Amino acid sequence: MTIAFWNINNNTDLGDVLVDFVKENDVDILLLAESEKSKKNKRGTTVDDILLDFISKSKIILTSTYNIIPNDDFRVKVISRLSSTAFQLKNNLFKSSRWSAFFIDIPGIIKFNLFPVHFYSKVNWSDTSLALECVNFARDISIVEQETKCFNSILIGDFNMNPFEHGMVASNGIHGLQDLEYLTIEKDGREIDGTFYKYFYNPMWNFLGDETVPFGTMYFRTSGHVSQEWNIFDQVLLRPELKDHITKKSTKIITIIAGKPILKKYNRPDEKYSDHLPITITLTI
Repeated sequence: MTIAFWNINNNTDLGDVLVDFVKENDVDILLLAESEKSKKNKRGTTVDDILLDFISKSKIILTSTYNIIPNDDFRVKVISRLSSTAFQLKNNLFKSSRWSAFFIDIPGIIKFNLFPVHFYSKVNWSDTSLALECVNFARDISIVEQETKCFNSILIGDFNMNPFEHGMVASNGIHGLQDLEYLTIEKDGREIDGTFYKYFYNPMWNFLGDETVPFGTMYFRTSGHVSQEWNIFDQVLLRPELKDHITKKSTKIITIIAGKPILKKYNRPDEKYSDHLPITITLTI
């Protein structure tokens, strides 16, 4: 099973590209950020039209039928070829405009909690505010896991934070670390002052550095002296309980669709598509 996320940035008609993207990566669940209703791209096409365009073209080109999964008009749209009956929306358990929750039950195959994410932008929120909001997110994740009695949880989306930032690694935040073997052994999590904090495994740590292309999922150069330039804002994190369903190469940053690179000079994201690159996670089931 493959889950994909892409912040499409409302800037182009991606219907054809999305069909190719889904086909090539055999995507079962597609999550799209910055695809709110009524917003128009540069061609004057509403993003709603883009989603409907994708669905209509997928019916012609693809062998599977994709449908929009109801999500309380949340900012991350969910499209899937799985039956809508497999998705149980859990947004009633918390109040947030920046994350959502589904309990997905495919009888006899797999059960897991899926949390689509689109955190506040660094333009409007400080690093400290983002880190503190992660504490609220961790609380809501725990609420959903207790309600569903399922700890196979997956977070995926645009966090507007890098894997190493405080909100992503703090024990009372997302608590996403990079050593899956260790996290699997320490199933209760890390104990601090008598309280245990469960871990998430964050495979996005593997993309830091220049060993592979691209060097992140989003490029941005600030005007001051300190500019990190490459960022991994788009991330997927999994509870260690899902270890048997993933491999070292389960997570990918996609750079080529239908034989065409979606990168430009210096391997940076081509804004013709989006200033973010799509990511995928494949679960073996």
